[in-house]
Amino acid sequence: MMPTKTGDKPTPEQTKALLTLVSDIYNSIAIGTTEIHDIAVKIDKDGKKAAFGFTRLALNDMANARFGEIALDGFNVEAPDAHVKLGTFAIRGFNFKSTLDAFQLMSLDDPNPVKNLNPRVLIPTVDQIVVAGVDADVPDEHHQGNSSDGSRDVFKIGKVEFNGSNYLLGIPTAFSFLVDHVVADLPANDPNVKQFIALGYQSLDLSSKFEMAWNEAGSELALKELSMTGTGMAAVKLTGVFRQRHQGPVHRRSRRRPGGAVRRRDQGRRCPHRQCRPGRQGLHLPRADVGQVGRAVQDRICGSRVGRHSPGAR
Repeated sequence: MMPTKTGDKPTPEQTKALLTLVSDIYNSIAIGTTEIHDIAVKIDKDGKKAAFGFTRLALNDMANARFGEIALDGFNVEAPDAHVKLGTFAIRGFNFKSTLDAFQLMSLDDPNPVKNLNPRVLIPTVDQIVVAGVDADVPDEHHQGNSSDGSRDVFKIGKVEFNGSNYLLGIPTAFSFLVDHVVADLPANDPNVKQFIALGYQSLDLSSKFEMAWNEAGSELALKELSMTGTGMAAVKLTGVFRQRHQGPVHRRSRRRPGGAVRRRDQGRRCPHRQCRPGRQGLHLPRADVGQVGRAVQDRICGSRVGRHSPGAR
């Protein structure tokens, strides 16, 4: 399965066997719940103390090359001049079965082993990605930070969340992206934000959401929400539906006459002499609709064609 000598490249057969083994492992092993709780590490080196740890590390519901949840909660780093806190980082519904299946279909002895594959089948799918409870206060080596005259970066993030569903070859046809309460002080020396400071804003607290879904049956793309809000500021929200234009034959509307016959709106009527055929020269308005002058002109035109259209003039 592997080269016998260190440094040798594996043969296509060895690579194929290894990928098959990896695929079989992930497709056959199932794990219900695996969690580690309350880990803390403290460091004291040359009088400098630091600590880091987390409250929960989880790998749950793994089966058929799909991870139900990969999560890290309560992650915390403390140093004498900085701290970073992460409430939650989680990936849920991570599915890479299509990726493993595609590997087994590759012709590894071919110079281009993926030429017969749609590259999108290699893309794994994910139901949700969440980053929440971020609180950071760290020094800025370039002195371009947003706090303490540029010497520090200070910010908080309530939540950043992605949700995807109804995947088609690795691309979600329904998804949402949420940014909730990104809070940061405005740097007083940054010319790009002086207008906000002049309006009385010393910090910003922003949230936004973007959500779309494709409806295959209706051939329409729904913009369910595109919004942005700021605490103490205005709010903007957009919604809409984008429909695909019909590319087939155009069908004109028709209406039913009182007698039961159906007549198209654009269909002409026979001339009063009934000698001209509809669709050619004999498309005339009803005599009652053209007026006296129009009737005279119509009679003259139709009369000039009677010889040509009459049964005796073939």
